[in-house]
Amino acid sequence: MKPTASLLTSLLLATVCAEAKPLKVFILAGQSNMEGHARIETFDYIGDDPATAPLLKMMRGPDGQPAVAENAWISYLTGH
Repeated sequence: MKPTASLLTSLLLATVCAEAKPLKVFILAGQSNMEGHARIETFDYIGDDPATAPLLKMMRGPDGQPAVAENAWISYLTGH
């Protein structure tokens, strides 16, 4: 019974993994602003630098408001 269950589970996982889109992992390393304590007003400064200005368009929606990341998981260590 166990070998059959293991085989079926392996086949199911292989099928799911084969059909899944590539997983994107972003590692954000920084100071307190990386923990969500930054002010929304800092978005405007990103547009001042020609090297980072294209990022601002991706960070804002068509209405100019910050884009909301759906299906995102965030984890951080507090150091305490």
